[in-house]
Amino acid sequence: MISPSTRLVARACPPALRAVASALLALAALCVLDLAGGVLLDMIAPGPLERVPLPLMVKRLFWFALLPALAFLVLRWLMRAVVDVGPDMIAIDGRWARLEIPRDAIAGVVPWRLPWPGAGIAIRLRSGRAMHLAMTDPTPLVAALGGDPAHPGLVAARARRATRWLRHPLHALVLAPLVPTAILFRLHQIIMFGGWLGEYQWYGLARWLNTLLGVWLWVAGHMLCWYAVCRLVVAALAWPAARLLPEPRVRAARWLLEAVALAGYYGAIAWMLWSRLAQ
Repeated sequence: MISPSTRLVARACPPALRAVASALLALAALCVLDLAGGVLLDMIAPGPLERVPLPLMVKRLFWFALLPALAFLVLRWLMRAVVDVGPDMIAIDGRWARLEIPRDAIAGVVPWRLPWPGAGIAIRLRSGRAMHLAMTDPTPLVAALGGDPAHPGLVAARARRATRWLRHPLHALVLAPLVPTAILFRLHQIIMFGGWLGEYQWYGLARWLNTLLGVWLWVAGHMLCWYAVCRLVVAALAWPAARLLPEPRVRAARWLLEAVALAGYYGAIAWMLWSRLAQ
């Protein structure tokens, strides 16, 4: 139970906006997974031509993954709301409106069956209406409204929150690509131009930076594909685990899945480097 003075950050997510947000995420995910399939085939069964050449990868990621993801983030920002839980009333203060709901007008609170585009709850009113809120972990709000904190959806949300640092995109998609980029770019410069700054000395800074950008895009694109595959596998296995196992085992299973996914992700990067260096 949380105190009446607690303020919770949520996303006011009516069904129409939830459908739009889900569609944007689904489009981005399908694009990256499709590219991942082509990249995998290029590695295990290379043909005379690459199935996913760099220009195609960059264009598809930009139009069908990056732009939908940015649109999703903008929509998520617009849906931000602050929920004030009081002894007699709940106030939902969104960017465009404020809604006050008496506690006795609430018939119940039900977690979403599918955590897409994230975990969330539906606050059902006696009038028949429902308020939908997306939250990283809805457990405190559900407990405050007399709901069941042991609901599988809430158990999964708690387990996901507890392991969030293992999959942080800043580490996986921003910092991690720098290492293979430096290795491959340096190797390319030594083989083609005799030194780290060989291309710069021959053709100037613009050409050198253009090559560096190309290597970084190649590395970042491949790593994004592997990251998406790992996230899909974890989500596909964690969802039924939260409904079949008791909570302590759900959390243990989530830790195990995230650890295996982390090892698989960086193992795929090592494989990518090996396959490129072995050519």
